[in-house]
Amino acid sequence: MRRVEANEEWSLMCPAECPGLHDTWGEKFEELYLRYEKEGRAKRKVKAQALWYAIIESQAPVKGEKHSVGFWNQ
Repeated sequence: MRRVEANEEWSLMCPAECPGLHDTWGEKFEELYLRYEKEGRAKRKVKAQALWYAIIESQAPVKGEKHSVGFWNQ
């Protein structure tokens, strides 16, 4: 979410080419993510804010609570 707040880019990666990202979180996720970025494994880079807002807008019209978003991102 830091990149969303800073309006930076998110790197989109293939799970088959970037093992471990799909089942890690926290510092371990960040370490792997940054390593894979440095290795050039990203398939595409997108503006984090644009993608985040597209995700939010595509959801059913329900009230989004901050704590529930955090729960699902664990």
